[in-house]
Amino acid sequence: MAYRQPGVTVTEEFAFALPALAAFSLPNVIVGPVFTVLANQSGGAGSYSGGPATIPYPNKPLGSYVDTRPLDANDLISYPVVINLKDPIVQLKTSSAGAVNSPNFTTFTDATVGAFADINPGDIIFIATGTNAGTYTVRFVTDDNNLQINETFAAAGTGISYVIERNIQSSFPAGSYLNIPTSTPGVAVNAVNVQLPAGLTTTVAPFGSVPIESAEVLISYRAQRIEKSNDVYEYANTQALEADFGADQIVPESPAVFGAFLALSNSVTPTNLIALNSNYLSNELLAYDDAFTTLALNDVYAISVMTQSTSVHGALKSHVDGLSQPDKKLERVGIINRQLVTTQVVDGPFSNGTTDVTGFLLDEAGATFLTDGVVPGDFVTITLPAPNAGNYTIAAVNSQTELQLATAPGISLTGVHFTVNQNLTKPEQASVIAAYAHSFADSRLVLTWPDIVKIPVGNAIRQLPGYFLNCAVGALTTGLPTQQGLTNLSVAVYSGVVHSTKYFSNDDLNTIAGGGVMVFVQDILDQTPLFVRHQLTTDTSSVLFQEYSVTKNVDFVAKFIRINHAQFIGQYNIVPQTFDDLKTNAKGIINFLVEGTKRPKIGGVLVSATLANVSQNESELDGIVETWDITVPIPLNYLDITLVIS
Repeated sequence: MAYRQPGVTVTEEFAFALPALAAFSLPNVIVGPVFTVLANQSGGAGSYSGGPATIPYPNKPLGSYVDTRPLDANDLISYPVVINLKDPIVQLKTSSAGAVNSPNFTTFTDATVGAFADINPGDIIFIATGTNAGTYTVRFVTDDNNLQINETFAAAGTGISYVIERNIQSSFPAGSYLNIPTSTPGVAVNAVNVQLPAGLTTTVAPFGSVPIESAEVLISYRAQRIEKSNDVYEYANTQALEADFGADQIVPESPAVFGAFLALSNSVTPTNLIALNSNYLSNELLAYDDAFTTLALNDVYAISVMTQSTSVHGALKSHVDGLSQPDKKLERVGIINRQLVTTQVVDGPFSNGTTDVTGFLLDEAGATFLTDGVVPGDFVTITLPAPNAGNYTIAAVNSQTELQLATAPGISLTGVHFTVNQNLTKPEQASVIAAYAHSFADSRLVLTWPDIVKIPVGNAIRQLPGYFLNCAVGALTTGLPTQQGLTNLSVAVYSGVVHSTKYFSNDDLNTIAGGGVMVFVQDILDQTPLFVRHQLTTDTSSVLFQEYSVTKNVDFVAKFIRINHAQFIGQYNIVPQTFDDLKTNAKGIINFLVEGTKRPKIGGVLVSATLANVSQNESELDGIVETWDITVPIPLNYLDITLVIS
């Protein structure tokens, strides 16, 4: 070693005061619709008395919008308007051959054969006119022609016109009621009220179809609330969420609220929420675009969207990429989820199909079925004529223009609109998912999988849209050190996966992951916790881009450096002392990010860093250019061990 003369050496260290890491995080936000869900509401809304009735929505929150969309079988949280009748009273029979014979004033008779067959105790006899006008309750049935009643008739008489009614509520299980489908002729559902026609009927054995005389009307519906759509709202814990929306409203049918609950259940840090505005019920994409516009005014980071809409995914990509540009200074990521695709169109669409008289032969003059690869086992999906819409399996391809169907409409049709489809194998399904992720190829976009997840709701385990997984990813983004990876990290509350473990093989899951998909799996299906198989973004072109922890960590570094340089802007001139202070500031930042953020197993936010250059901008004299060389932690994904046996 080189010689050094004995003496005292003093090194001057200037430390800038920097904020603690705990005071700075990457905020997550849940974006989706907020609803108040109201089941079997009465509240004096109205009753049905056999004639037309207009029933306003009971207990509707002020300024809310009723979701009048029909049931969507592909939407696991679809909540259409449902109309039920409580204590429905139906008319079982009517006659003008009733009699009361003296002195038996508690007996009602009708000599017609089988007049009182299938009448039960508790049924009601209603007499509209005459001396005995009134309502009487059947105490018991003596025989098919005589009834004993609880009350006493006023006088004897014959040729009495009467109606026998029954309250059929007891025929339904506890908590259930007579449902009136909204497709019933004359029933109308709009944004303001429900309209019922005169003459509603129901079926009562053995009487068949009988008129409904009266009932209390109960309406189940959900109303979209928009008061949280004008800004971003922070919730510190689930108690704050319940205080704002109500404990009974933390339900999947209110996606943003339920998503915030899941986020708060997976981190001790706050979560944020922005509701969609009133455009949502008619134009989902527009509502999300409006929300993204509001988010552009806020410094948020991990954005979880409560939809599987591919158009919204595209809009989110544009949003996060645009706001993450250096001049925007609002780095962020988007978290998405999509539905499983199990079929694909092989041929079509066609619009001029015809069938023979049996309906089993389908011809399309302009088709080239053989050339296009249509094979037996594929299926035809007919959309028009509407009464014949459905899927029909192909038994044989007779020619370029003719298909023989194994199942068929059964009648001669013309002007048939249809496509030819085939079911995808599971490897093909996996490839579709991977291709979708690869189409984004964006380190700022995370695609979670599977598309359906199991979550406890009340006393039941429900299958719910996979976008609820996004909320856990967002929460972990906020709650964990930014250099912490998510691979093999488990999440709370969720109880099972669909279309992941035990559905796809390990090779299929590798295919999905290879496209850039963050897959959640379980060691034992429906029993052990869900965990992240590999923390991937949709850009797999490099380890630096595919690892989610690298993306969020580098974004944190950028935000941290920006915040801790803000003090110089406008307060300093470009003088020698400024360069000294910038270098001292950089030294403090590096020390904090390398040493001050170290954690067991994962190290610090940075492995190393240097300020390589700080100089006046030659093209913009009022600017200073800094160049930093940083090394970020890379996740340990693979351990390759070789055993040498001797």
